Amino acid sequence: MLNSRILLPLYMVLIWSISRIYKAYILINYEINPTVFALYALFFASLILIINGKNNKKLLRLTFETSHHFIYSIFEILSQIIAILILFYVGSTEGSHLIQLCTVTAIIYGNTKNKRDKKTSDIFLSILILSGVFYALNKTPNYQLLPVFYLTILFSLIMTIKTVIAEKNPLNKLHINNKAKMKVTGFAIGISTIIFSFSLPLIKLISSIVLKKDILTWLPNYTDFSNKPTIFLGFIYGVVLISIGRYIYLKASKTTKTETLLTIAALTPFTVLLLELISYKFGLFNSTSIDLIDILICSSVALEVIALTIIRNYKIFSLKKKVTTSFKSNVTKDYVKRTMP
Repeated sequence: MLNSRILLPLYMVLIWSISRIYKAYILINYEINPTVFALYALFFASLILIINGKNNKKLLRLTFETSHHFIYSIFEILSQIIAILILFYVGSTEGSHLIQLCTVTAIIYGNTKNKRDKKTSDIFLSILILSGVFYALNKTPNYQLLPVFYLTILFSLIMTIKTVIAEKNPLNKLHINNKAKMKVTGFAIGISTIIFSFSLPLIKLISSIVLKKDILTWLPNYTDFSNKPTIFLGFIYGVVLISIGRYIYLKASKTTKTETLLTIAALTPFTVLLLELISYKFGLFNSTSIDLIDILICSSVALEVIALTIIRNYKIFSLKKKVTTSFKSNVTKDYVKRTMP
């Protein structure tokens, strides 16, 4: 039977996959500004995290005294915006292939940081993921290839920076429960989204006045924030998907080794592919760009992930069993020695 070490990351993957299908669907069917949508979603998610979080005055005070949480929040906002922009150019399955490049950079970063030898399994998984990335880029039309390529590289870089910031955060060394972390994360993200919401349109306005030309077309205007579909869709995404995903991730990161968590996260393109096919079957999408090669790549990654997860967790289980047996044997021997005449 699956335990929480496996189930929680699987729930996390499912939430991430639903999120990508949801974003792909609204980008096709609604006229929304991706940046404004991301800001609204994160703001509403921050409110849920604050409401459901647990008060911890010491942690809250330390959060405002250190900059790590706020810097992390800035990169969280940027990663959400860039992820949506990638889906603006490509389909949900192709977007998942591209976004998964961050798994490869995380493996490289982890091996470099810990100065450990490269595992054959990690290399093989990275090759499979990269094959998905290159195939998604190959399917992208030439006139969209450059922005998609830059956005993919930028997203992976930002995700790596987020990992470094999280590791450097001194507050993570404190023994604090998840609900307290949720509250301070909510405060940091909420404040950061408000600052972004006011500053981005202002930057666009000033640049258009100074240069007498609107060159920052991707930045939102203040009027974009009054778009009702954007507010409503952002509310659903933030309250339901981001907040639940964040909670599951926090729980999973406590019960599951980082190596296993990272491996299972590579299942996302496969689950997105399945959900996209189901959505297409039920008429949510008018067309799909999924082909046989997509299915082969996603299935290969899924099989590799399942194999690695079973092997690694079987080793952990066997080690625990061996330690327990050894402990019981030693206790029994000690008992016999003490009770023998």
